[in-house]
Amino acid sequence: MSPLLPPGFTHNPSSLQLRRWLVGLACAGLAVATFLTLVQLRVIGSWDPVFGTTEDVLHSWVSELFPVPDALLGALIYLSEVVLGSIGGADRWRTHPWVVLAFEAALLATATAGIALTLVQAFVLHTYCLLCLVQAAIGVTLLTVSRLQEARAALAQLRRLRR
Repeated sequence: MSPLLPPGFTHNPSSLQLRRWLVGLACAGLAVATFLTLVQLRVIGSWDPVFGTTEDVLHSWVSELFPVPDALLGALIYLSEVVLGSIGGADRWRTHPWVVLAFEAALLATATAGIALTLVQAFVLHTYCLLCLVQAAIGVTLLTVSRLQEARAALAQLRRLRR
């Protein structure tokens, strides 16, 4: 049995190839979230060739509920995904299980926030922001691709270490 394969797995959930893809996608999410943060802070103007209502979404009463721009929170989570996804080798499920769990928690956070904010656009604001939807799609794609497999392997490793 390969030391890179967790017991019961037929593939390595910490594979460098998969993580490069996830980190690259998180970089795209970070770029979009950073752009939206600059729009939300009124540093730059919006860009939305489809709906043309980015300003309405980013400056809505819902966004004003947060003490800091919600797009900035998204950018920080995507940045954490980039950093956490880059730490460790192909056996990090075994050598860095807490990093893996933090990474997977960040993936879960961006997907959940993306879905929630999309629902707010649809059912509360009744208007859409193209880049907000792109950002939500990136978050959901990250979680879908990861399938939390690395977290399962890390949790199993922590249980083995505790015994």
